[in-house]
Amino acid sequence: MKIHPGRARLRRRLLAAAVAATALTVTACGSGSSSSTADGEWQKGPVTFVHAGAAAPAHIDPAQAVDLDSFTVTRNLYDTLVWTDSDLKTIPWLATEWTTSEDGLTTTFTLREGVTFGDGSPLTSKDVKVTIERIMALQAGPSYLFTGVTGVEAVDDLHVAIHTEQPDTYLLPHLTKVGIVSSAAVEAHRTDDDPWATKWFDENSAGSGPYKLGEWQKGVQLTMLKNEGWWKGWEAGSIDTVIDQFVTETSSRIQMVEQGTADFASSWPANDALRVGKQDGFSLVSVPTFEIEPMFSLNTQKAPFDNKLVRQAAQLAFDYKAVIDYYQGEATTPGGPIPSDYPGAADFPAYEQDVAKAKALIEESGVDLAQTPVTFVLPAGYDSFSVGATIFQESLQKVGFTVEIQQMPFTQLMSAYADPATAGGASVIISSPYSTDPTVFLGNFYLPGATYNFSKYDNPEVTSLVAEARSSTDQAASEAALKQAETLIRDDAPAIWAGRPNTLLAVPDYVKGYEMAVVDYRWTMYFWQLRIAAH
Repeated sequence: MKIHPGRARLRRRLLAAAVAATALTVTACGSGSSSSTADGEWQKGPVTFVHAGAAAPAHIDPAQAVDLDSFTVTRNLYDTLVWTDSDLKTIPWLATEWTTSEDGLTTTFTLREGVTFGDGSPLTSKDVKVTIERIMALQAGPSYLFTGVTGVEAVDDLHVAIHTEQPDTYLLPHLTKVGIVSSAAVEAHRTDDDPWATKWFDENSAGSGPYKLGEWQKGVQLTMLKNEGWWKGWEAGSIDTVIDQFVTETSSRIQMVEQGTADFASSWPANDALRVGKQDGFSLVSVPTFEIEPMFSLNTQKAPFDNKLVRQAAQLAFDYKAVIDYYQGEATTPGGPIPSDYPGAADFPAYEQDVAKAKALIEESGVDLAQTPVTFVLPAGYDSFSVGATIFQESLQKVGFTVEIQQMPFTQLMSAYADPATAGGASVIISSPYSTDPTVFLGNFYLPGATYNFSKYDNPEVTSLVAEARSSTDQAASEAALKQAETLIRDDAPAIWAGRPNTLLAVPDYVKGYEMAVVDYRWTMYFWQLRIAAH
């Protein structure tokens, strides 16, 4: 197994944060008897856990999931070949071991024996082959991770080989994002019009993961039921039933946790986390991450942001201090597309507001901002996004922009951005590393066709440099290519990198085992990790 040299620093950087988060706790107020809290005592089953999520999943098909609310479902319904542990090491999961050929073009995995999918079929190499081929054919979800894959070979029932056109230093981290589906389910539910059974997989599940899909009330809540036969097994106090409720209103989610009608909430505003986390019965979690939130994507293909000088002016007009204030000081300002302490990242100075220079750039551009209003598309349900949109609007209006905020569900926003004609002039998103692969950190947001490239940014030189960094087995050459790509992106100004917050949340003391998702969106929940203390 190959390990990229730059990853050691990443592991050291986040290990303390992961350990701190792991030491905290989570529990369910569900059915089952309870008793006074004491060390070693766990809530008696069946345990029900209510999670107040910010939005409904856009997809429950792992081949199409791209948002954190979808990940909260798919990461629990489906297992992956490998996983990333709290030390940020790639560890065996459905694959017990793997080897890479001397030329670096073939990686062969040995599959775990005795794993069964929810439809009763056993895990074999065919399932891995069909899963990856399905993702590549659909060109959705994590498909961008497999642009260099030339084929998947089922060597025998328990061995599968992935072939790449060039050495791929980051193949293993990419595979942590791929939920393996039952090939039998694909075959059973495919149609002539839908050969990959996407319609069925968006209403049903066929994974080997810790949970199975229960009842799904669209727009209201989704239930997941413990897979009693999960290959990893279960400990006392683990959750039997997860009720994932979709609560768009931030204040309602916080109130549910405070009142005990929910056991956990996603996406905490800093002030609420600080307030509730200091109350009796709660612990305050503050964990540094590599995420940039909010990140404002500026549509480089639509006026006025099709002009680089105008984009640079927007960066200088933005009030970065207002973002720090929103996070109660629990944040810093980035200097570019990747935080400077991420392995291989360039070290740029943090952005600062400069209204006079912003106005000068607008004048130099020759663009009449009065004739080119900006439609800012705001995903509903996220307090940081809503506050950020207001700061964006107020900041840019001071230098002559007209900004109109249009709010819509995230699923609708994704559909709008799939078509350049309906994409907004600007939007807001979380920039996440998504894995221990820095080329994904850039590729996810700045390569043409990438799911989260809301900037519609397309610089062939950047695309080439990211590919060079991914295929190079020389650390120095890889990092040089990455830094050059970052420099170009920073100069092209396709986004405003507004803040890098600590993850702040209040966790009930009866909830044990919580770990922040450091290489997914940080609000993604892994319910199998949690155990509920008697309370």
